Amino acid sequence: MTPLIRWTSYYLGLAAVFMLGFAVACLLRPQPVRAGFDVGDLLEGAVKVGGVKLAIDEYGDEINDAINKLLDNNDASVDATTKVVPIISVLGNKHIGAAQVVGPEEAVNKVEAVAQLEQSFMNKLFRLRALVPIEGDDVDNLHRVKGVAVSAMIDVKL
Repeated sequence: MTPLIRWTSYYLGLAAVFMLGFAVACLLRPQPVRAGFDVGDLLEGAVKVGGVKLAIDEYGDEINDAINKLLDNNDASVDATTKVVPIISVLGNKHIGAAQVVGPEEAVNKVEAVAQLEQSFMNKLFRLRALVPIEGDDVDNLHRVKGVAVSAMIDVKL
């Protein structure tokens, strides 16, 4: 199998996982409830969260290799250990994407997620986002992994 076909199959597999999650979420979404909460939103959120986690579990190494190759091809190579982990929003503890973290091997191996902290100010004119590599996936009790930084973010257009 040629490298081009191999990389294409990884990208197609990743796209298929995200598209499957989105399609299932759309099919399961009932009409909005007038009072209370929307069951469709809960199901859609759960499927998307599961889709991101599944994609990272299944294709994390390939995504990491693709990012490293992109950086190498643009003279921005990383001379440290890298790994792809989920991004978890502090609001709701939801997996909302993925990030590549970089640093010493011992420290990178401790990272299990990246916590996204957000704040807006000046009447929402500005938005501040901080991405913090953490041990575990509990954003209520952050344990930052020192010496590790975020080198790339991975998202999907829905």
